[in-house]
Amino acid sequence: MVRVLHYGLSSNMGGIETYLLKLTNNIDRSAYHFDFIVNDGNACFQNELLKLGSSIFPVSSRSSSVIKHRMDIDAVMREGKYDILHCHLNTWSDITPIHSAIRYGCKVIVHSRSAGVPQSMATKLLHKINGRIVHRYQFLKVAVSDLAGESLFGPKGKYAVINNSVDTLRYRYDDRARISVRRELGINDKFVLGHVGMLSWVKNHAYLLDIMKQLSILRNDAILLLIGNGPLIYKLKSNITRLNLNRYIMILETRSDVERILSAMDCFAFPSFYEGFPNAVMEAQVSGLPCIISDRITREVIVTDVCHQLSIAVPAGVWASKIASINLVTNRECYSEYIEAAGFTISNEIMRLQDIYTSCIGKAE
Repeated sequence: MVRVLHYGLSSNMGGIETYLLKLTNNIDRSAYHFDFIVNDGNACFQNELLKLGSSIFPVSSRSSSVIKHRMDIDAVMREGKYDILHCHLNTWSDITPIHSAIRYGCKVIVHSRSAGVPQSMATKLLHKINGRIVHRYQFLKVAVSDLAGESLFGPKGKYAVINNSVDTLRYRYDDRARISVRRELGINDKFVLGHVGMLSWVKNHAYLLDIMKQLSILRNDAILLLIGNGPLIYKLKSNITRLNLNRYIMILETRSDVERILSAMDCFAFPSFYEGFPNAVMEAQVSGLPCIISDRITREVIVTDVCHQLSIAVPAGVWASKIASINLVTNRECYSEYIEAAGFTISNEIMRLQDIYTSCIGKAE
């Protein structure tokens, strides 16, 4: 059995967390055993991962103690005797697990999950310094898109691209769910704009609020559903009040039934500053939702005719006008089949990843 230690899991529900649960659910667990390191205490989907037979190891965060962070990771690596360390990274700001894996003879896969670096000056500085150090090491490079690969490995970096897949059965449009959710939320007669994503700077929620402000003028029946949680939740709530948008916006925070909420929506907005390969946009397309997404996002995520890019440099009113004029899709059930036909199935993704693991072990031998 191949023992794989994953690094990148956090307590917030995001693309990496969703991906890791999907991966653990669908990998051949008689051939692969997955364990996880989490930096900040409790892991997202902790109960689900434990039920699947995985172990989760909390380690001290680098921000609390660089030395303790390294010692904790070393202990996990030393005692676990892992074959592969699979790092899911957005930046090179923390390469401690890579150092540790190499010291203990463990092969390393670095999986680039994003197409940009956060605004923090400390993160940017560490990303630049560690980026020069890490390329001295031998490891396999994987990315969710070409933009994500270039962001972490450089334009000349040699990496394999494995686009994120989506559970087409789960996210397929459900008319009964649409009726039920709209009744539960009291939005039966509303035009529902939706967004799913961590409440963080990169998702560009300030711009999304401006869009909603303009949309409320064009359509008095419009409402915005925000699914997600994160460090900016209190600032976001304050801004909603400041813009007098409380009657037009509902923050649903973290939900386990995102697929039901998507069925209740009429349009999906995603104005991120950058993304690797956003799962949320793929899930919305499976549900047959008209999607208006940022022009900074890789075009690889545009799989159906309901997904369109728009510049985030234009006034928010341009987005609002586009959204207000959207034609509702009447055959939403069909879009899950379009995604499957395009090859974005879990079975394809798992097969590609198992090939990567085999290649990694082969290099070890």
